[in-house]
This record gives sequence, structure tokens and C-alpha cells, in this order.
Amino acid sequence: MNTSATNEDGEHGFQIAPMVDIVFVLLLFFMTYKTVRELHVEATPSGHPTAEIVNPISHTIVIDILDNDEVRLNGGTVAAGNDHRFEELKKLLNEIRTASGKDESFLIRAQDSTRHERFVRVLAVLNKAGFKKVSFA
Repeated sequence: MNTSATNEDGEHGFQIAPMVDIVFVLLLFFMTYKTVRELHVEATPSGHPTAEIVNPISHTIVIDILDNDEVRLNGGTVAAGNDHRFEELKKLLNEIRTASGKDESFLIRAQDSTRHERFVRVLAVLNKAGFKKVSFA
């Protein structure tokens, strides 16, 4: 009795079992993918519909640090290049803290040639004023 998988010519025949396994696995994959895709719901962190969410960037206070070390808060100059004490910036940050009563979001935008020291000093002033929501661009 010959139990080998060869035919009379000595060649192996086409094995259908592995092919059925592969087709079955692919079928399961695509059925699961379709089910998951149908269940996908656009969720928002607050639970409100997307149309009701206000863009958080629009309420962000922007601090620009120019290459000449000038610091601007929402477009207005608050520290000249030679000002290392940031008195005007500190005063404005205290006014923002008092007026809003909450932790405002800040975006620090520094130009490519800005010194790291200047950037870190502005970040330290924000930290000392108690603001923790700071992004960098």
C-alpha cells in the first residue's frame, strides 16, 4: 500500500486543505473588519456632538519669540531683546490669571534662530505664573 502523496508520475498533487484554511482565515478577517468599521462612531471627549465643540486653538494665547529676542503676546510686544526680567509679561500674565480664573492655554512660537535661553526663560515665567497648558510650535 502506497501512502505517499505522490501520484504515478512522482509529482505532488495540489493540496486543497491549506488553501481552504487560508480562504477561511481571510473570510474571518474581512467579516470582522467590516463589523468593526460599522460600529465605529465618531466620539468626542466631552460627549457633545462635533459641531458644538469650539476649536481649542482659537482660545489659545500665543507668545512669539523673535530672532532678535523680542517677546510678543498675541501680537503686542511685552519684552524687548534686552529685557531679561519680563516685568511687562509677568504683569499681563497676572492680569490674565485674575480675569479668567482658570488655566489658559498658551502656544509658544519661537523662530529658528531664537536662543534656547530666551525660550526657557519665557517658559519659566509661564510656569511661575501658574500656567500649565503650554504647547510649542
